[in-house]
Amino acid sequence: MTTRRLAHGMAVAPEKNLALFSDMAARGQALVGVSALGFMWRFKPAPAEDVIFALDYTDTPNEDYLAVFEAAGWQHVLGIGDMQIFKAAPGTRPIHTEKQGERETLALQARGGMDSRRSCASR
Repeated sequence: MTTRRLAHGMAVAPEKNLALFSDMAARGQALVGVSALGFMWRFKPAPAEDVIFALDYTDTPNEDYLAVFEAAGWQHVLGIGDMQIFKAAPGTRPIHTEKQGERETLALQARGGMDSRRSCASR
């Protein structure tokens, strides 16, 4: 059975969504998609996991791109447009370590323009 949870808006509050994903994973609900209109996250039953989630933005998530994240311990979960969602074990080195970079990424995404080399992540 699919469970749905209200999306908080990645451009406005990515940390709330990332925390929701972690909470749902701990409850045995795996993120599998988003509703057709993008207002609800979709989850399905899965083994419970203690994981953290992070975001990266690219318009071309090719094999080499994904291999970089996998080598750093991040598993690709879902891609929606240019937004890529990853998960990893707690304590895995963050995808990005600069808060300023996160703010710039979010501001750029909110304006509708996204440089494929910019990213933001949860801690």
